[in-house]
Amino acid sequence: MRDIFFYAIISIMNQDNLIQSLLDKMHAMFDKAIGPNNRSEYMRQHNVSGIDWHFSLSADDIIEQRVPRAVAGCTGISKVFSKLATEAGLKHVVLTTAREENLKGAEQDRTIGKKERIISGHQIIAIYDENGKLRAFDPGRKELSYIESEIQVGNIINFHFGGEVVPHCITAILTPQEFAEVDTYKKLRDLYVNGGGFMLDERLKVLKSRASKNFDKYMNALLDSNDVYMLPKERLLDQEWQELNSMLAIHGVKMVPFLHKDNYMYMKFTRVDKKRELENATAKIKVQQFNYIRNKYPNISDDVIKIIIDKQNTLDVSGIYDMIRHTTKYYKLDKNEFAKAVEYGSRDADGIKVFSYQNWTLSRRYVVRHNKPVNYHISLNVSVVPGLIRALDEVLKQDKGETIDYYKFPKGTEYNEAIARHDPVTIYLYSRNPKIEQAIVKAVAPYVRSNEGLLGEQLGRGVDINKETTDEYGMSVGQLVSKQIYDALKRMKQND
Repeated sequence: MRDIFFYAIISIMNQDNLIQSLLDKMHAMFDKAIGPNNRSEYMRQHNVSGIDWHFSLSADDIIEQRVPRAVAGCTGISKVFSKLATEAGLKHVVLTTAREENLKGAEQDRTIGKKERIISGHQIIAIYDENGKLRAFDPGRKELSYIESEIQVGNIINFHFGGEVVPHCITAILTPQEFAEVDTYKKLRDLYVNGGGFMLDERLKVLKSRASKNFDKYMNALLDSNDVYMLPKERLLDQEWQELNSMLAIHGVKMVPFLHKDNYMYMKFTRVDKKRELENATAKIKVQQFNYIRNKYPNISDDVIKIIIDKQNTLDVSGIYDMIRHTTKYYKLDKNEFAKAVEYGSRDADGIKVFSYQNWTLSRRYVVRHNKPVNYHISLNVSVVPGLIRALDEVLKQDKGETIDYYKFPKGTEYNEAIARHDPVTIYLYSRNPKIEQAIVKAVAPYVRSNEGLLGEQLGRGVDINKETTDEYGMSVGQLVSKQIYDALKRMKQND
């Protein structure tokens, strides 16, 4: 546990040092800027005008022309820092925030049909920590200082300007590429009013807030803009994503992927062609497909079955296997308890040796090992906590290496595997042994979560056993089930 904490602290320190070095580099540039550090005077001297002029400046423009920081403004400063951060390999996003009173005032203007007032805002940077959580800071400040606010659209950040506290609302979260395209006040205002960015939660919030009010006008603007949105691939499995698509379909609109790169899907809004006809043509076969999978594989959840059916045209066998192995709704597991389990499981114990077999797991076995082939494995749908590791160690000592080769569980950096996989713990056996199998069922009973995702022979709640590979196909049970589902979906669709 101390090692895990130590390396986490080192990781944070290294990241903070990198950010501070980038801040130092950027502000050194601004300290050497040329011209008055006043936007009105600077524009007069350079014979430029218009509300869009300083928004049109790219990061390269600001650096090459040595534009002063007050002239570049918070938008320009964030563009420059984002460029430096991208070049340094620092994963980050840009937040647009708008003055709360301006947003409320603009809403009142729309209500009474009055020309909407100017909305002022403040753009800042957010980076990902080692747990994937966003931490925000103002790059306009020379010293790194994180903002104490949860980063999500709709939350308030209190900025201090000239001794005054000014509440700002987070309106959008943008990728560096998206933010680099913000080159007019209109684009920035659209982000203040309508939101934007690649994170699914933020897009859902914006869309849902307009589902009943000016929805068609808003959607027409999105369709006309032809904007591209980057969404983390795993978020496409969210129930909210399904609800969003259903809501959009009613209005003849859907969000579709057109490119898959790394772990992101690039999405666009588009109109649905012949939506009603398509729904009527596919509804019947989808019901048949659902009933087939539900009856044949009762431990696959309804949510997963629906996703497999909805995405069957883009899924292969491995894609289906990945879905049935993972949950669409994370299991609950206290991070501290998981860390304690890993700390305990990382050390040898009386009669127990620990080793690492795969890059994401730790493994434990009895000190006496027989050099025999592994023919079976037991999958456990359990919470990875200290009590579970101790209980499994007792089974190892009871067995004395006669039946069990080893068991594995996620190591400290793989918390997500512990909460996303249906079977985060696997026990490997040389042969079947009813006495040891029932000892395992009894030992893990207090830590069982559910039967979901277990596809083999059921030994007890949350416990099943499988042949290591099937004789006919050389596949695991999960892979074989995935192939059977894939073949059945294709066959039923062709016969429709």
